[in-house]
Amino acid sequence: MKSQFKISSFSQFVLRTPLFPISFYLDLLNNYNYEKAIAIYQNALIKEALNLASPELVNELNKWKTFKADSFNEKKLALEFTLLKYIARMSSRCTPFGLFAGCSVGEINTETNVILDLPEKYKRFTQFDMQFWVALLQNIAKRKTAIFHLKYYPNSSIYEFGDFYRYIEYKYIKTKREHSITSLRKSDALKEIILKAKSGLTVDAMVSVLADDDSEKEEAYEFIMHLINFQFLVSEIEATVTSNNEFERVLTILKNVPDLKKEYQFLKNINKQVLDLDTSLIPSENQYKKIKQNILEEGFEYDEKYLFQTDLTTTPLSNSLNASVTKKVTKGLRFLNGIQPKKESNNLKAFIKAFSKRYEY
Repeated sequence: MKSQFKISSFSQFVLRTPLFPISFYLDLLNNYNYEKAIAIYQNALIKEALNLASPELVNELNKWKTFKADSFNEKKLALEFTLLKYIARMSSRCTPFGLFAGCSVGEINTETNVILDLPEKYKRFTQFDMQFWVALLQNIAKRKTAIFHLKYYPNSSIYEFGDFYRYIEYKYIKTKREHSITSLRKSDALKEIILKAKSGLTVDAMVSVLADDDSEKEEAYEFIMHLINFQFLVSEIEATVTSNNEFERVLTILKNVPDLKKEYQFLKNINKQVLDLDTSLIPSENQYKKIKQNILEEGFEYDEKYLFQTDLTTTPLSNSLNASVTKKVTKGLRFLNGIQPKKESNNLKAFIKAFSKRYEY
């Protein structure tokens, strides 16, 4: 039976590879001893990769390396096994995560020839972890100096359910972000705000929409503030996941608000410090220390584990794939598509039902 789907490949491909080859891990296991593990941990690139993944583990490993080689300690043994597991991961698993693995783009042509340069030649890209970035922007948006100068939009998750508007609201318990579904009963005022604020409105502009005269302004203001506090309305500096450059987007907004000059300067300075982390594959400990110190001095909290997010770009000396490989993959996909039974999936139906029940979609 002829397939109704057309399958074709791109002219380029993405190559995902672990930081080290599998031989790196096998060499470590060959005639393995405690001293070899200590020496591996002293590798600056490995320590940097571990620090980005789990700062708490690095703190423990710094104590672990001081233990005597011939001493027996359950914690010492557990840490040693943990280190070996991480080394195995960064030598065999190609799923990108921090510096454990990276990506590069290759061309599809007449031959397969993939040769990577030394790991020391790779490039990194660091930004704030989304958990911290969202909390930081939310903190700024709630400041009295910001509220009357920022534009607000309806929460993008708003949907109608009977007599209610429902949407996703989040809050922070210490540094952990938790989401919940919140409901507000429909009203003419809410409908008007949703309609008029689609293009963004300041608090004063929304008060003008709702208040017919001065006597109603105070009540309208309180209503708008409740909508902001309930996250029915979100500010224009609310974090996004699709922006090409989040820092620049937020800085452009804050730059035009005189009352947020301090926050603008803070973000501008710390953006430069974060960019400077990527001038080398292994930044100095002092660079990280300065960023953390500046964050605390400005009154922001952070979780050490969820402060930075780093991506790795590998550097190939040659990176090409024979077009015959794509033909074989395409042939395999067509075969799999052809043998797929034409019937409904009970598991998928159960998932849809459970999802609809929970989120009312």
